[in-house]
Parts: sequence; structure tokens; C-alpha cells
Amino acid sequence: MVGLHFFPLAPVLGSPRLRVLGAVVCAVALVALIAGLAGSVAPGLVAGVGTGLALLGYVVPALVRASGQKLA
Repeated sequence: MVGLHFFPLAPVLGSPRLRVLGAVVCAVALVALIAGLAGSVAPGLVAGVGTGLALLGYVVPALVRASGQKLA
């Protein structure tokens, strides 16, 4: 699962929120699998939209925090 790579990146980049992002992306992948097996919804659609929303939910607060910091 693609979300797993966020876990080792969290301490390297100093962002514990990457662990949350990784867990959400892994959960989205699982939901996409279940949706694909149980219904007529394309798993790629679920995975793509879900992961995109998860990434957006991560980056918007990060940008807001960064905009409040002064650049040296």
C-alpha cells in the first residue's frame, strides 16, 4: 500500500502528522478494495478521490501554518 511510506518519513521530516496521513491513505485503499469487490464502483475512483482528499487535508493546514512563519 502506498500509504505505508509515510510512516518512516514522519521522523525523518519531523512531521508526526505524516503518520496520520499514512493511516488515512491505507484506510482509503482498503475501502477502495471493499468497494470494488462489493459493488460496481471502480476501486481506482475511490482510491484516487479518497487519497486526493487526504492529501489536500494534510497540505492545507501545513500551508496555513507555514504562511504564519517568517522566512529568514
